[in-house]
Amino acid sequence: MAAGAEKPAAAFRPMIRVMTDHRTASRGRLNYERALFCAMNSRFSQIVGQLSAALQRSFDQPGPEPARRRVERVNAQIEAMAHVHSALSRPPALDDDLEDYCRLIAEGFLCAVGRPEISLDLRVDDVRLSPARELRLAYLVCELIAETLDRHPDERSVALELVRRDERELELSVWPFADAAQAAHRQAVLGLLAASLGGAVDLSRPSDGYARVRIPL
Repeated sequence: MAAGAEKPAAAFRPMIRVMTDHRTASRGRLNYERALFCAMNSRFSQIVGQLSAALQRSFDQPGPEPARRRVERVNAQIEAMAHVHSALSRPPALDDDLEDYCRLIAEGFLCAVGRPEISLDLRVDDVRLSPARELRLAYLVCELIAETLDRHPDERSVALELVRRDERELELSVWPFADAAQAAHRQAVLGLLAASLGGAVDLSRPSDGYARVRIPL
């Protein structure tokens, strides 16, 4: 990551203020739709700032890589960001396959933050969620990936699973994630996103490197 650039997960931190501000509450309940919308815009405005800085450096700072190649790489990030932003702006179609949708979001987000080389090991069980819940799941996937890259910037692979634990519950997990000292920091953001799905974050076993989110069916 270039010097001076913020880590991908930094774009999510304004979400905490948005989701806990009294103006986002409605009769004691958080307005998740508004909060997710604000989170999306906060995240991608941060990425746009990083791309702008990278583009400027492409012209200002000589390096071993030709300027044209550097500009092409930045352009690929912009295209990926636009694609993911479009996908996150509305629920998926009713007949969209959930695994394909998760892969579209996850791989697109990796490209948007300039990490297309990361190998994504994705497993999604054959389950059905409403389009609205799948959209909220997509935000959670992006947050988990962003936090993984934040804490493991040199990682070359990410494992993401959405599996059915039983007839009433799903489990979304990502690896690698956090150690015990980092778990508390993540609980706030991930907890709010999990709550939007009626679920909860499980970081009770941080030593195994996984973050888990329990999601009721």
